[in-house]
Order: sequence, then C-alpha cells, then structure tokens
Amino acid sequence: MTCAPASRRAPFREDLLYRLGEFVIDSRRCAERPEDVLFFMDLFLEEACGEMDRHVHGYSAAAAELLVGHPWPGNVRELKNAVRRAVLMAPGELVETTQIDLLARGTDAGAEGCPSGPLKEAVRALEKKMIRRALEAAAGNKTRAAELLKVSYPTLLSKVKEHGLEP
Repeated sequence: MTCAPASRRAPFREDLLYRLGEFVIDSRRCAERPEDVLFFMDLFLEEACGEMDRHVHGYSAAAAELLVGHPWPGNVRELKNAVRRAVLMAPGELVETTQIDLLARGTDAGAEGCPSGPLKEAVRALEKKMIRRALEAAAGNKTRAAELLKVSYPTLLSKVKEHGLEP
C-alpha cells in the first residue's frame, strides 16, 4: 500500500482539531506527582508478582524513597520496567535498593544522569544480569526462566550460551 502524493491528500479538517481540543487530559510527569508513583509502584508490583509467580509483598523504606525520588525521564513505562526487574531480582519478600536498577542511578552517570559508554555494552550487561537472576529465581529451570523473562525457550538457550552462563 502506498501513500497518496501530497497534492492528492485531503486537507486536514479544522473542525476535527476543535473537537479533539474539547477533551484535554492532564498528564504530568511522574516526578511531578509522587503520590501517583506510590500508587503505580504497588500496582506494578502486584502485576509482576502475578505474572512471574513471585511472592514479593512490598518495598523497604529506602527502596520506596529511591523510587519516589527518581525523576522518571521515561515516565510510567520506566517505573513499570524498574519494578518488574526489582521483583524478578528480589530474593525475599521485600524489594530492597540493591534490586532497583535505575538508568540515572549508576556510578558512571554523566552530567545528564545517563550512563556513559556504548549503549550496546550496557544493554548486553543488563541482559546477562537479568538472565542470571531469572535462572536463580527459577532454580536453574530454563523453561521457567524463559517464562519469567517472557522470551521463547530457544531464545533463552541462545542467550545463555552467548553470555557464557552455562554450568
């Protein structure tokens, strides 16, 4: 299917713009609404525990403070991902600060709060860490680890081999 040339496209209906303007949704950033961060932390914790069959019941005070105080440049999606990783990595019933992996938290963060170094290396390191933790959480059961990571079994086997995580 191809797009029509600009000369044959219908003009934008101006009345549609005014109709859409009737419904304005205020979507402030997470950093501007810490009370919502608390709500979403609990919601995402419950969702992740259900999906991963984990029994994490909450956050330590320090972990909650860290999550509420983070600027969340990726907004609610970044928060959801951070909570999911923390649930996967939590060894007990509480998420501690050591399980929280935030982009702007690293010791190698630059002036903008982003990690320095090549993105490919950072992604690879995080992938290896998550696979190792999933295998630990699944007691070495690769089928269960693949389910926790939401990847296919063959993909997990390939990644385990690629990262040298085979026993």
